Amino acid sequence: MRRLGVRARLVLLAAITAAVMLLIALVVARAQIATALADTDRQLAVEDIAPYVADLQRSGREHPDPPSSGVLIAVRAPDGSIVTDSMPDDVRERLGSSPFATVQTESAEFVVARRTVRTAAGTWTIWAARDTTAHAAQLAAIDLTLWLTGVALVLAFVVTAALFVRAALRPVDELRARAAALGPDELLPDPGGGDELARLAGTLNDLVTRTRAATAHERRMIADAAHELRTPVANLRVAAELARRDPAPERLDELVLLTSRLGDLAGNLLELARLDDGVRPEPSDARTLEDALLLAVDSWRTRLAGTDVELDHAVTVDDPSRRIAVDGVSIGRLADNLIANAVKAVGSRGSVRVLLEVGAHGLLLAVEDDGPGMPPALLDTAFDRFVRGSGSGGGGLGLALVQGIAQACGGSARLVPLPSGLRAEVRIPAV
Repeated sequence: MRRLGVRARLVLLAAITAAVMLLIALVVARAQIATALADTDRQLAVEDIAPYVADLQRSGREHPDPPSSGVLIAVRAPDGSIVTDSMPDDVRERLGSSPFATVQTESAEFVVARRTVRTAAGTWTIWAARDTTAHAAQLAAIDLTLWLTGVALVLAFVVTAALFVRAALRPVDELRARAAALGPDELLPDPGGGDELARLAGTLNDLVTRTRAATAHERRMIADAAHELRTPVANLRVAAELARRDPAPERLDELVLLTSRLGDLAGNLLELARLDDGVRPEPSDARTLEDALLLAVDSWRTRLAGTDVELDHAVTVDDPSRRIAVDGVSIGRLADNLIANAVKAVGSRGSVRVLLEVGAHGLLLAVEDDGPGMPPALLDTAFDRFVRGSGSGGGGLGLALVQGIAQACGGSARLVPLPSGLRAEVRIPAV
């Protein structure tokens, strides 16, 4: 069925529906006609008996008049003798006591009617028979006419349905042709009317708009990524050339640092692409999230050892088994990016504080620093991709990744200016 086109399926469905309805109508009509013919035969047989009933009731003669030619009558006197008989032998032998009966012989079928008359001499019994062969022939002719009429009506209905379906689907063909010929900035015209076709055109236009937006977004991201990768790759090449000429430890340290930054940028790009594809972190319990946060904090403490940057943390968890709509890996990435931004903000001297709260409201991850803060003009676009503050030296993807993870978990991220510094918050609901 699915191999057929929409037109063929609609026409086939219409043909089946019409055939079933006509079949029911024809069967009912045929049954009514057959019943009417049978009633006619019975009525004629009763009319053949009527003169004998009237004659016996009026005169009570012992020898009724013989029937007319072609009339099949049998009259039995009160003493059991047959006084009048024009019945065929094979019908006479099967006469019964029912008011009406059907007698089938080798050559024909008869409808037999029976009536009784009470007189002074006793009870008379009269039978009349009617040959149904003529009516059977009429019924056969009617059957043929009904079936031929039914087939003709079904064929006419199929042709009409095919024409109607073709006309009804013509706008769809036109819409498909227009969709195939759409230009880069064109949309399908609105057919108007608010019917299914108009809704289809609107849905297709929405799809085209979303597809173009996604394509444009991918192109912008590729262009931005290529632009952002160009500088660190160039710096890496220069550092490698210098290290080859002068393999001093500081040259090698710079090479390692540039390589690490390039790896971080590539990792952030990959994670953002995963989020764009709809990958969602799995829920985890509060104990797992706390361990992931502490691992990220310890890693940064190791990096900051020997510097004048102080890193503190505080954790408040009401129920270690409470489940939050985020996994430990994502919490680690969130903390790592937020701490990295805070460390860059404070520079060579300052303090960074990491807060984790888990309760009925969900999870709150906050990172505060006492750096110079963020310019107000940058707060509205700080979470956009490849947006950086002056002199930050980053790739402009850290906060974008933070917001992407938060939104993928059904949460949110925001920046709150402090009297001295900046607070970054991520909220993720419980499950």
